[in-house]
Amino acid sequence: MSFIKKINIIVLTLSLTTVAIFSSTAAAYAEEQVEVSKLAKKSQQVKLTEEVVTEEEKIQEVEARIGPLIRYIITAAGVLIAGGKNYEKMSEVKLKTIVKNEYDLDENCWYGVCEDEEIRSYRLGSSNNYMYLTFGDPDKFGLTHILGKHTSEYWTGIFSWGKKHSFIPEERANPEEIEKIIKDVSHYNRGNINDIFKYGLDGKHTVTGYSDDVMYTLVVRDGNVTTLYPTDINRATYD
Repeated sequence: MSFIKKINIIVLTLSLTTVAIFSSTAAAYAEEQVEVSKLAKKSQQVKLTEEVVTEEEKIQEVEARIGPLIRYIITAAGVLIAGGKNYEKMSEVKLKTIVKNEYDLDENCWYGVCEDEEIRSYRLGSSNNYMYLTFGDPDKFGLTHILGKHTSEYWTGIFSWGKKHSFIPEERANPEEIEKIIKDVSHYNRGNINDIFKYGLDGKHTVTGYSDDVMYTLVVRDGNVTTLYPTDINRATYD
């Protein structure tokens, strides 16, 4: 065999060996890449699952947080659900209009502002001192406040709960009855009149008394009625 043929055989053998080696290596590399790809997909799936769980946990956490706010959301929507009853919210504008018409105040109010307009006066005992019930403001004091915050018929919205938001019995939830309750409470005993005379005409004072077997709390500031509500928590409101 000639020298050239030997060289060609050696070269061919080396070439085939090299191809075989590289082919197996390439195949192994390809298989490795497939496994890596599978692992990557599994990792992504795990990550996605974790993200789903995380999202579910977040939703549960949010639901847990907003649960106690449902009552307030209902209130903001204009309906108070309590004691198995639904109380529709009345706008403050409508309440003011009703009271103005009830007492013919439109002509007496300066520029439509009636807050200090007198509804009724109460003589304190045999003295020459008086306590006054004014038109007031639904959010602060006076008849519109008592009707708007402490009666179901004229309720204008409540955003906290407790004694100070107790409802006056429905059968007495009107201006005429409110006037009578104030008179009964302020004159319930001599001590109330003395207290109102001593403190109510100069500062703030609170007295309690009964009217038709229900105890009420009456708050007087500088001689004017601030508010009136049942002393005991009324079951028509939330605790």
